[in-house]
Amino acid sequence: MAQSPLVIDDFTDVSDWSAHPADGVELSLSSDASDGDPAMRLDFHFEGGGYAIARHELALPLPENYAFQFRVRGECPSNHLEFKLVDQSGENVWWYVWRDVDFPRQETVFRLKKRKISFAWGPRGGGELDEVHAIEFAITAGSGGTGTVWIDDLELVPLPPADTGPLEVTAKASSNDAASAAVADGDAQTRWGSDPDDPTPWVELDLGRLYELNGFVLTWGDVVPSSYEVSLSETGDDWTDRLVVEGSNGGRDPLFLPDREARFVRVSSLGSAASAPTTTDRSNTPSMELAEIEVVPPERFPDREAFFHEIATNARRGLYPRGIYGEQAYWTVVGLDHDDHEVLVGEEGAVELWAGGPSLEPFLEIDGSLLTWADGEIETWLEDGYLPIPTIRRIHGGVALEITPFATGTQDNAEIRVRYRVTNRSATGDSTEGKLHLALRPFQVNPPSQSLNLKGGTARVSSLHGGVDGALLGGSRADRAGMVSLTFSPPAERTRTATFAEGDIVADYLELNRSGTSERSRGQDLGRGLDRGLGRGLDRGLGRGLGRGLDVSVRDPFEAASAAWTYPFRLAPGETREFFARFPLGTPSSNIATLSPVSIDSARTNRRLAEEIAHWHELLDRVEIDLPASGARYLETMRAQLGFILVNRSGPAIQPGVRSYARSWIRDGALTGAALLRSGHADAAREFLEWFAPHQYENGKIPCVVDHRGADPVPEHDSSGEFIFLVAEIYRFSGDEALAEEMWPRVLAAARYLDALRHERIAPEYETGDQRAFYGILPPSISHEGYSAKPMHSYWDDFFALKGFKDATFLAHELGRPEAVELEAITNEFSRDLGASVEASQEIHGIDYVPGCADLGDFDPTSTTIALDPVGAIGVVPRGDFETTFRRYLDFFRNRGDWEAYTPYEIRNVGAFVRLGWRSESHELMDFFFEDQRPAGWRSWAEVVSSHPREPRFIGDIPHTWVGSDYVRSFLDMFVDVDPDGQWATIGAGVPAAWLEGDGVRIRKLPTRFGVLDLEIRSSGENSAIVQLDGEARTPPEGWRLDVPVGSNPATIRVNGKDVASAWPFVVRELPARVEIRW
Repeated sequence: MAQSPLVIDDFTDVSDWSAHPADGVELSLSSDASDGDPAMRLDFHFEGGGYAIARHELALPLPENYAFQFRVRGECPSNHLEFKLVDQSGENVWWYVWRDVDFPRQETVFRLKKRKISFAWGPRGGGELDEVHAIEFAITAGSGGTGTVWIDDLELVPLPPADTGPLEVTAKASSNDAASAAVADGDAQTRWGSDPDDPTPWVELDLGRLYELNGFVLTWGDVVPSSYEVSLSETGDDWTDRLVVEGSNGGRDPLFLPDREARFVRVSSLGSAASAPTTTDRSNTPSMELAEIEVVPPERFPDREAFFHEIATNARRGLYPRGIYGEQAYWTVVGLDHDDHEVLVGEEGAVELWAGGPSLEPFLEIDGSLLTWADGEIETWLEDGYLPIPTIRRIHGGVALEITPFATGTQDNAEIRVRYRVTNRSATGDSTEGKLHLALRPFQVNPPSQSLNLKGGTARVSSLHGGVDGALLGGSRADRAGMVSLTFSPPAERTRTATFAEGDIVADYLELNRSGTSERSRGQDLGRGLDRGLGRGLDRGLGRGLGRGLDVSVRDPFEAASAAWTYPFRLAPGETREFFARFPLGTPSSNIATLSPVSIDSARTNRRLAEEIAHWHELLDRVEIDLPASGARYLETMRAQLGFILVNRSGPAIQPGVRSYARSWIRDGALTGAALLRSGHADAAREFLEWFAPHQYENGKIPCVVDHRGADPVPEHDSSGEFIFLVAEIYRFSGDEALAEEMWPRVLAAARYLDALRHERIAPEYETGDQRAFYGILPPSISHEGYSAKPMHSYWDDFFALKGFKDATFLAHELGRPEAVELEAITNEFSRDLGASVEASQEIHGIDYVPGCADLGDFDPTSTTIALDPVGAIGVVPRGDFETTFRRYLDFFRNRGDWEAYTPYEIRNVGAFVRLGWRSESHELMDFFFEDQRPAGWRSWAEVVSSHPREPRFIGDIPHTWVGSDYVRSFLDMFVDVDPDGQWATIGAGVPAAWLEGDGVRIRKLPTRFGVLDLEIRSSGENSAIVQLDGEARTPPEGWRLDVPVGSNPATIRVNGKDVASAWPFVVRELPARVEIRW
């Protein structure tokens, strides 16, 4: 017997609920009966990002199976709604998130079953919740803004245990009822067919009980209706849930209907047969013929990506994108420096039209066979080895297809152009004939395994109106954002389109050579295509946008339309033909008449490409570096990271990625800013600082991250120190006193905020016992997201706080500020307490390395690297402790064994090794890390690297440019390693002996905190080398320390032609200096 719902709260009184808004968010709670029924009213205001939480503490045992339900209405912008359950510890949280909710104006029931509630975070790590000790409703910023949400009648509904037994299905039909059981017998060879004269045939299933389902798979016989309806009912009388399918191509029809519950299912014909056997006698042909109705449970089609995955697994490998098959896919990014938008390009040649949007995917057809990415060899490279202009070459025997996408234009008028080159690779012999198909498909380049910030996998294409020279396509109707124009040159020989119901344009038409339902060829009448309900205004806009008229139009209720443009070719031996596509760089826009195909001919597009190549060389070659061939990969990778850093920027905002991490963290930005300063891009570092600084909170706190909504209030205590470091580093490199003066009030406020935080741990309870490891350091936070499960006393936070205090003191002295005395005292006190904390944690946990946090004594050398640079904490913590830490890491590295995955942030250890004088070991690390650039030709890393390259998993963004900036800093450290406190600089500590051969190492225009340096290191014969230092740089207080690879202590050293004492490492005291070393 069904149990009655338990009313948790009817909200007549909301005194049991408390408001918990994030910093920068306002929230008030009240009981509101303005519509006649009391509800909890949440009035909120977001300045930027963040959350507004309403929390109710209680003790609520949970039954074996259950659902929570409540009613919601709202008057506010689109935001996320979270429902959270907290256990007795208060540290473990289970949740469900409704994303980008357009809150209904009328009360609507939200029902949440147990199977949809998942573990969110906490030290428990997972499992089921037996008793709830707090319930939270949280509105988190999607669009942000100001508004009101009402929540009413919160109930816990006990449910019977889930019935996992097999369904006992019966069937009946409008005619030929005796054969209706065939549709539920699991055998696609048996069929039910209606009577020939049945004008409205239908067949119905009784599942025997109310059943949760997410869709169906229909297998048709020979007679398929032109349109049909699938209806659901709980009782068999009230058919309220209906799906209409128009234009089915027969065969196997998967249907996605998520989160449905029904006992009865009916499939009804709505029109005449679209396909039937060819026979002269139609009197015995049924009006509808169906072989099987397969009911799909929720776990089989949990989402749209799983739905398409099943479709793909029933098709030949290569007909769908690699990620849809469940294989790990890799990609790169294309865009302009400073632009807000970028596109992804897959390693197989697909180009994504916008973030979350569909892709343009190429196929070759040779000798009647469709050739996919799975049917040939694939090569990838970047233009000139490192420019952010990728090329994919697919080799199919004697024919090669090259795909080169690039961005061009200006920030306000940018576009993507794609050049397709088809080449007959034979030097002699016969000509090659074939076809190039350019297919527009409802799949992202971003694969389904990517789920953070933007779900990867499928895309929405709700409408497509086009002809042989282009198309206008609409994304999700829910986006209400307009359309994107796509143009081709030369015009295709043929174009065809299909809705999802009609079949996939590649798997069902190009592969099977079916005739598409909407198809035109060049030369046919192009003037009639818009008469089918598109409207005069749209007709005029489309005509202006594409120039030649639009003749094919589809609207797809499932938002999975596809299309293909076909180019026949005949190529003599060695001949190449080029084809081009073009679309605006951005998201769907209401301005649909923006592009004309006139300007994308071969000569103009190749000229544009040459201009972009020259522009990127100007940006990326500001520091002139020449290395021997053995160092080419190092140099190409360094320059490639710079290019990707600039592409990943959104205006001035430095971002580590453009999909999962399309946000701006100050820690990423500060360290990436340091890499940019050292690479000749002080302008980009300054732009980021000036953009980020105004997001500082009134109490001096620097937010951890900022995005289009504003500042995120999540406390991560490293942020303030990183901000101060960036201000000081820009001043050190630029000498811009005016900027430093402008930022000084913010620097002082951030330093004082950090000082207030450390005082939370200056109290008697932290002076003795195990608590003494916390004395005088910063309180717990999730830090650099390393302690998300439970906040800890993170030394990452503390080391950056130390850097913040040191740099605030430095700036105060430089600017002549009286606060210098105060800040110097804070720095000294904090240095003492931090060193004592590390020592105490080592004693408590019985360790001899520098731990990641005081609480756990955990080993996290990649995080500890920042203590060496940029912090300069040797002395605060003994050098020997750092050497022990990184020796332990080296042992781990060499004995990694059967590793599963790692994050290439480990590249930071390369710089640490250089700083400790471990030259050969630093290159041992890089040899390993280089092997995990995927694909190798694109010179970049994902955030996560798996030992199983094709096993799907979340890998963050590619290229991940915080990893990239770690590499840039480590690479430049090999040549010039500057003391964080500015006392000295070491030359050549990471340069291997092999790089001295031939012309050796030559660097010009290298920015340092001491000025621009020119550097040359080369062999001058057996057992001899020359180091040349020149440029505008001033000498550090303790000089330039030479640590180039010499075989032993030098026998003689000459400086500018004069013999000097041969002490090693040798210190150069003035520039220019030509140092000749013999050993």
